[in-house]
Amino acid sequence: VPPLKKMIAWTEKKYKCKIGACQLNFHPSGESFHAQHRDIMDPDQIQRAGRNCTCSFRRSAIGTCCFSIGSHRQVLLEAACDEGDLMSIASVYQRCGDDCKGWKERKYFESGTAMWFNAAWNQNHTHGIPPCEEPC
Repeated sequence: VPPLKKMIAWTEKKYKCKIGACQLNFHPSGESFHAQHRDIMDPDQIQRAGRNCTCSFRRSAIGTCCFSIGSHRQVLLEAACDEGDLMSIASVYQRCGDDCKGWKERKYFESGTAMWFNAAWNQNHTHGIPPCEEPC
């Protein structure tokens, strides 16, 4: 069984879902990155995301499963404190004051591991793979 099919089968079993889309991102060097963002999980968001959106699903998604294969990279997780972005997703979090910097966490996304972002987490947080701060 090809590796991608194994990852899909594992995800469907673990999260009791049916995979509707698959996206591959390659990070061949420490300079490559995946911009901080929320995932599109609802068909209504596709229109608002703009013409570069390649999503084609018809039903709302329950989450995103990301795998790291072959490298350890940092992932940046941030609480979103906004009243809605381009996709009209409003976070339930509000800043505690003018000097509030919000919550950010960098953690290593190690090769052979997976991360799951459900729709509720996605509404209130962003994620991305920043450029490496240290040489690979």
